[in-house]
Amino acid sequence: MGVYTIEDHQMDQYYIGKTPQIQWNSAKIPKHASFEMDAPNAGKTIDKKTIDVGHKRRLLKNFFLVVVAAALVIIPNNSLMGLQSSLNSEGGLGVATVSCQWASNAICSLLIAPSIVNILGQKRALFGAWSLFCLFIVANAFPSWYTLMPASFLMGLGFSIHMVGLPTFVTPLAKEYAEVVGDQNPQAMADSFNGISFAIINSGRIWGEMISSAILLVEDNDQMNTSENQTVISRRTCGADFCPNSNENVTKADRPSDENIYILMGTFFGMVMIALILLMCMDETRNRTNITAKDVKDRVVKVLRLQTSPKMIPLILIFFYAGFRNSLMWGDFNQAYVSCELGIGYVGLTMVCMGITNTISAYLFGVLQRWVHRSVFVALASIFNLAAMVTMLLWTPSTDELWLFFTLPAIYGVALAVWQTQQVSLIGTIFPDNLDIGFVSRNIWNAIGMSSAFAINGFLCVKTKAYITIGVLCASAISYIILELLMTFKWKIEAKK
Repeated sequence: MGVYTIEDHQMDQYYIGKTPQIQWNSAKIPKHASFEMDAPNAGKTIDKKTIDVGHKRRLLKNFFLVVVAAALVIIPNNSLMGLQSSLNSEGGLGVATVSCQWASNAICSLLIAPSIVNILGQKRALFGAWSLFCLFIVANAFPSWYTLMPASFLMGLGFSIHMVGLPTFVTPLAKEYAEVVGDQNPQAMADSFNGISFAIINSGRIWGEMISSAILLVEDNDQMNTSENQTVISRRTCGADFCPNSNENVTKADRPSDENIYILMGTFFGMVMIALILLMCMDETRNRTNITAKDVKDRVVKVLRLQTSPKMIPLILIFFYAGFRNSLMWGDFNQAYVSCELGIGYVGLTMVCMGITNTISAYLFGVLQRWVHRSVFVALASIFNLAAMVTMLLWTPSTDELWLFFTLPAIYGVALAVWQTQQVSLIGTIFPDNLDIGFVSRNIWNAIGMSSAFAINGFLCVKTKAYITIGVLCASAISYIILELLMTFKWKIEAKK
């Protein structure tokens, strides 16, 4: 996820206030209207409540269809991202695939995705984006540089469209539902809808990891019975001293059989196909607009100008770190610790812990933020990340300490929830009049951080990458302290003047 994943964009919906309204293929009718029937029922009045029931059902149908479909799509995306470094480790193909995907995401988020959504409308744009997910899954069934690299680039394009299209789908729908039921606070209704959708989509990480483990763990049970000699070698080369592509790495991270790979990819492909069918069952949207080259140019210029703003500069390191840090868990931990010592089948089981703590913590932090200042949460996340990285540096993975394989991802899940919620909070506070540009900037820097981290993954040992990540964490912490001081003193005083 987080990886910078869909969970972040679901939260973005809480703060997006200028989202275009969706006009559904059902007439909007005033709350207290009444109607007179033509002959032969002339003179009879229809109760407006009867008509509202059908309208509400259509809105709820569209909401749950798109949320369930999005969850089905995110399941294979998150699972394959966590498995890449182990599943396609030869020659660094897996980490190169993830790096290419997020580089494509950064570029397309700036130049292509918003225009595609505006031109096609949310439904058609999401259908095209999710179709690209299918190509990526098929490429993973037949992995090579010639199949995965082009597919990962298209996957980055599809995911950028997905991240733009989904938030602009749910929020207007929730506000229309508030209008139909007579709710005087449409933003509160949007928050409720977004909370439900966030919980459903975020749970996709848990289900995806359980599915991959159920399929791959069967084969790994045989690998756990390897000779004592190989176990000793594995323990010497696993952990912080693990170096990708080193001839000394004799580990338990053997690639699963082609049969199991085909079963896993077939399952994921089926999930996306079901999501496409659910999407087709939704009502059509009509908020398509014509986009000119000048519109695209103006938007790019606005985003680039924001990067030089004094208010944006301290945020850049925070956004970059939020993406950069994910490589250490989804890439290095899965490959050098879990796959190396236990086997690929255990990757999903350990990542389930991160999904559970991430889902629960995100909800709790969202509630507690009303009474606790965000600096407390950021400090907590920084301490948790630092503790996990120091543990990875000092710990030699062993089956005798199996609990640590699950504890470290759980700690990362808590920290991930903080970075997800606080990034959105900071953007909403600092850029209340430029939310769309602020979120695009956040998405781009998250993607650059993720792409950069995975790009160096195949060339550096885990110990070196852990030290680099700690350095980036410290720099982002200093940047955050400067940002809070500016917000508390300088900018607040200027605003009062």
